[in-house]
Amino acid sequence: GNFPPVTVFGDAGYDGPADFFKPSAVQLERGYLDDLLSAVGGDPVVLGYTLFGENDQIPGEAWVNGTAEFVKQHAKGLLVFEQGGGLQNHGELKPGDWDRFFPATDGGIGYRNYYSDGTPTDAYANVNARFYAQHGPSFLAEESSDGPGWYHDRITWLAPDFVTQFRDNLWASLCAPQAASLFWSVILIDSERRLPTQIAERMDWRGFRRAPGQLAVVCPAGSAKVLPVLAAIDDACCRAGVTYDIVPPGTDLAGYAGSMVAGGPAELPAAVLDKALLSLCEGNAATILADAAGKQLLAYVRNVVEHRLGPGYGEGVKELHRQRTASREVTLDIRALPDAAELTVWDVDTGEVVKQGRLGANRRLALGNSTHDFALLARAR
Repeated sequence: GNFPPVTVFGDAGYDGPADFFKPSAVQLERGYLDDLLSAVGGDPVVLGYTLFGENDQIPGEAWVNGTAEFVKQHAKGLLVFEQGGGLQNHGELKPGDWDRFFPATDGGIGYRNYYSDGTPTDAYANVNARFYAQHGPSFLAEESSDGPGWYHDRITWLAPDFVTQFRDNLWASLCAPQAASLFWSVILIDSERRLPTQIAERMDWRGFRRAPGQLAVVCPAGSAKVLPVLAAIDDACCRAGVTYDIVPPGTDLAGYAGSMVAGGPAELPAAVLDKALLSLCEGNAATILADAAGKQLLAYVRNVVEHRLGPGYGEGVKELHRQRTASREVTLDIRALPDAAELTVWDVDTGEVVKQGRLGANRRLALGNSTHDFALLARAR
């Protein structure tokens, strides 16, 4: 970065970020990696390695692929992962463009979910998950809840806004679905991790395939300009109980109930609304995962009465944080799966089961007036 380099890098001609990729610097990097991987390359607790930390498109494919090859030679059997940024940092890369980076096809491509640039933080989590799903496998590789942020004039990771953002990111990752999500300060978010992990363990992942969304959102590439458009579409879909896919131009749209181009108004087509999996009352939004076999439905139903602009990670980075202080009625209708499916509903804030039984007897859920978020899982045998 822009920190003063240590003497050995200065002697090698390192004066700034661009010098990191010079042959003299690469030689030093390989020496460091050789020492490191000699010590930990065979450690059974290590799944794999990332190379640049984030935004791996910046060094270019020659540096990324060469470094990945070096790591693979010195850490046999381990994966190397690609690291992307949020979609506004995508550098106009299209999903297929990532294939030129070897790690994207080895361990997969990770992305990070902070710096939402003024969009709602819950929508931002969903949009990144759906955007990077165009290149599988993908996973949430870095989430620090845009902090430590400034909250009541003190630095803290436990501010309600940040904990809520942690929560939304965990559920967005599970509902994507993704095999992994990585966070900073895991001890502080352990309580938020327990319930989605418990529910994931209840699901049947053998041969699982996510059902295509009801809506196709055609988007050529990620950019700061398209981010607020996609966030508005996500918000409309989640409030309507609809799932969506972000797809590149030229995609066959025959399997979708409707489509729209990322750039127009976020008004959902009537044919899409007719296929909604859930119906929710005002003040609620749901991130939904349904399987293609029509046997499993997972929904994260959250309180969206209010979003409040808060300070983020540094000057000029503003986050529109979801609030959980104003109550609303939590009433929803479940339109998917057969009546014989087994339904379980959890209060996400307490972790307790609040409803259980056959879906046919519980298609309309009236969970009362609450500030809390809820999760439901329906499974047909």
